[in-house]
Amino acid sequence: MTTNELPALKIYWDGTILSTPGGVDYVSGKSELVELTSVVNFAQLQVIIRRVIGLKDGDEIVKIYLRVPRFDEHGRFQKYDGFPMETDVHMEAMWRNVSRTPQMRVLEFYIVYNSLSQVRTDGDDCADVDDCADVDDGDDFSDEDEEEEHFYGAVADDNEDDDDDDIGGENGDGTHGENVGGGSEQNTDHFESRLPHEYTHQNVDDMCVNMNLWPKENAIWEAGKEFELGMVFSLRYAVQTCAASYHIAANKEYKSSQTTGKTIVLVCVNNDTCNWRLRASLLKGETDWMITRYNGPHQCSGQSMNQDHRNLRARQIAEHIDTQLHLQRDIRIKTLQEGIFQKLRVRPGYKKTWYAKEKAIANRFGQWDDSFKEICNFMTNVIVANPRTVWHATGTPIENNPQFRTFKHMFWTYESVVKGFQYCKPVVYIDGTHTYGKYEMTLLIASAIEGNNHIMPIAFAIVKSETAASWRYFMRMLKRYVLGERKVCIISDRGSGIMSAMEGPEWVGDTHKWCIRHLVSNFHNAFKKKYIKKLAEKACNFLVI
Repeated sequence: MTTNELPALKIYWDGTILSTPGGVDYVSGKSELVELTSVVNFAQLQVIIRRVIGLKDGDEIVKIYLRVPRFDEHGRFQKYDGFPMETDVHMEAMWRNVSRTPQMRVLEFYIVYNSLSQVRTDGDDCADVDDCADVDDGDDFSDEDEEEEHFYGAVADDNEDDDDDDIGGENGDGTHGENVGGGSEQNTDHFESRLPHEYTHQNVDDMCVNMNLWPKENAIWEAGKEFELGMVFSLRYAVQTCAASYHIAANKEYKSSQTTGKTIVLVCVNNDTCNWRLRASLLKGETDWMITRYNGPHQCSGQSMNQDHRNLRARQIAEHIDTQLHLQRDIRIKTLQEGIFQKLRVRPGYKKTWYAKEKAIANRFGQWDDSFKEICNFMTNVIVANPRTVWHATGTPIENNPQFRTFKHMFWTYESVVKGFQYCKPVVYIDGTHTYGKYEMTLLIASAIEGNNHIMPIAFAIVKSETAASWRYFMRMLKRYVLGERKVCIISDRGSGIMSAMEGPEWVGDTHKWCIRHLVSNFHNAFKKKYIKKLAEKACNFLVI
């Protein structure tokens, strides 16, 4: 921020602060405009104030209030707010707000101070010390109000019945104001409110707010901006997503606090030193959520975190990788991690990214359970595209609802391969392989060798595992719909389930042989010698020839 861009300071003292429908207003007293040549901190601000007012060494500055104009996103003025300035953190937040708000060309400060000379003069006329409490107790911005809401980060009170906009106490004349400074009592004796009577004597109980008149187009959070009171979100998840995006961009983290079904309360992870706080509530009778309390921005410095971010959840990652997954379904987890890092400068852990990929697959192609529900519809469409396709599925009836079944296993084959098998060698190879995904099932396959010595799958089945019951089911369907009366040689690894299935009466006259690859593998497991394994392979090939 250059010297030409610095706003001027306007100091007010010995006056009265009022709370009006237009926000905070200063009346009476004195003021002076000060030009700045550089950005000042809190200690330098105090030096400037003491010089402008003419305070002596023994005089004390009690409070410094900043008067901040509020503008909407179109740059239109809304109202004035007043906020206490107490530390360098508040000053830094003020300068950041100035850099984002070009309309703030004058920074207005209202000063509450104690003049020791005035205290001694008033003390001569007091019979008791308590009777002289007006010296500094007239400050309507009490510590309790200060903690309720602070524009630059004080802790917010969770009591939603408190009126955050009520600045200053109510005086006997019906106005909301305070008498401050060394000559404040004298100013009050001669002060008459310049506001209309309906402003200073409004009955709050008669006020009614119509939420339908809220300008929602001005109450939507955008990336790179601060949150504000009154912002509306369509879903609970939208509040959490926007909060996560805000913190990822700012290199900070938040955590939940006192969150319920109708309320979301988020605080900074360093809540012992930072008072950032966001509270959103579900609107009564609606599905929208509104920010009802907000203290920001963060007062803590940028946090040194691992490359992962605690607020970046798997559901949000799934939304980021949806397009990549649609273009390449078998994309690797490390590739997804690198893409997220390039986009968000955050590299989530492997496990979190894996879960996000599973969610993205479910969002794009449906849940795993839905896939089983669609088996019948899917196979019906397969028959439309491939007439005379054979399929058969079984399931366990559900108690109290017999029309629905839990998936057990399914067999299918195509007319083209059934007819093609008639021209293949009378040898069938059967085996099973594990599937990949949420449900660990087994795919059983029967294959044959066609005239050009190419492998041709002829039947398939999805079963839970390679048990005797599942193999009997597959072999029974294979015999009925593919092999028919043709006698063949079955080659397998001679597992116990297959041996049990081959003992059925329908397989009388068919032969059952060992698979050479499984035989050599078992031979190698027994002797652990590679050269013996090669000799076994040659022996088996010689026997086949």
